[in-house]
Order: sequence, then C-alpha cells, then structure tokens
Amino acid sequence: MTSLQTLSDPVRTRLRSTQILTSLPQVLSELVQNALDASASHLDIGIDCQEWECWVKDDGHGISRSSLDVLSRSYEAGRYICTFGFRGEALASAADVSCLEISSRTSISQETWSVITKSGRCLYNGPSTRWRLERPGTVVYLRDIFHNLPIRRTTHSRPSKTMETICRDIETLALVFPGVSFTVSAMRPLSEAGLHNDRVLNIPKTSSILSAFRHIHGKTLAEDVDEIAVSSGSMKLEGFISLRGAYTKEGVPWTLVPI
Repeated sequence: MTSLQTLSDPVRTRLRSTQILTSLPQVLSELVQNALDASASHLDIGIDCQEWECWVKDDGHGISRSSLDVLSRSYEAGRYICTFGFRGEALASAADVSCLEISSRTSISQETWSVITKSGRCLYNGPSTRWRLERPGTVVYLRDIFHNLPIRRTTHSRPSKTMETICRDIETLALVFPGVSFTVSAMRPLSEAGLHNDRVLNIPKTSSILSAFRHIHGKTLAEDVDEIAVSSGSMKLEGFISLRGAYTKEGVPWTLVPI
C-alpha cells in the first residue's frame, strides 16, 4: 500500500505561490498595489511580455537597509515581507517564481540599497548598481517570471492581450486613486498589437474620481452625472452616479455608478 508523505517546505511554498500569482497582469497588479500601500504619488510601470520581465518604480516611503537585509535571508523573507502591507504575500510569492530585485531608498538614507533573490537564494545584497534613486522610493524588478512553472507560460495570453489586461487594471486603480499618476511602458515594441511607441498608457494626477474617469474614458461618458461625497465617522464614500441611464444589448436599462 502506498503511504502518504508530507511535502517539503520548498514544494509547499512553490505550490502556494502558484495560487497567488497566476499571470503577468496579476503579478503587476499586486506590485502596483504594494506601491500604493507605500503612499506613492507616481508610478512608472514597465513590462516585456516576450521576455517575462516587469518592473514597478514608485516614489513611496521606501524600505530601510535593515529590512532589505532580512529579505536577503531566504528562510525569513516570506514571513517578513508579509509585514509590509496586506499585499505583502505577493512579494514572497514573486521571489519563488522569478528573479526578484528590490532597490529602495528612504528619506534618511543617502544610498540606494538592493537585494536580489531567486528560487529562495540570495544572489546579491548591497548598494544598487542598476537603480540609483535620487529621492525616496522603491523599484521592484522581476525577471524570468514563471521560469520554474512552464505551464504558466504555455497557457498564458498573447502579448497584446496581456498588455490590454494590464492597462485596464491600471485604469481601474487610477479611478480609485485619482491623486496618483501612472505611466505604463512596453519594454520592447509589441508588433502584434501595432504599437510603435514604448509608452502605452499615461494617466496624470487628477483632483477627483470624476476627473480621472473623464480623462480615461472621455468627456461624453462623464456628462449628466452627479458627484457623491458622504462620510460617517471613519467611513467615507466618494464617486459619481449617472443621471441618464443606458441600455444593454438585451434592452435592459442600467446606470453607471463608479464609486
């Protein structure tokens, strides 16, 4: 009779990571939400769908040298990363399925420090050579994503569809964070999508959710709306509601309520 055996810690970690990060758009979305947790006001996002690389650069409060030292110790990294915010587990998972490089500088540091890990091993820990930041912030750069999970690559969407999904996700986040600017660039031309400019999306800071919606979707869709701003104690609700309904293909009326 075949007996059941307990999986080793590395195998269990990898299995857990594959359930958290399943695609390039999800990887980038998690990195962007990490940057927003760090109170960033501007995000630069780059992606190379063919080479399975991406990076997110923010101007948030940064990560201290001592924290990066902890990240370089593979057995402690997963537990410690989770303290950086509710999205912290994604960084630990990224380290399991890619080559993860984090470069960061805080307001009290004169140097940009970097740590590089891959498959649970620290490859470098010291002054950053690739990303030297002039002000506080962090760059998270992932290379060789899903190198140990070939099935993720073979079943992934084509590059143009992947970029379309990423831009849609960033537009959604821009509506929730109108005070943050976003730029998305293709790290190489996407000939399949007919893109000749590296910059594929640019969303500036705006004063309100409605202004952000107007910039992304045009003025026509933002006509005849009423803004909503309600608060009660620590709870706050902002957004806008359309005063003019529309119809679906089935003839059912609906109203747009981005909140």
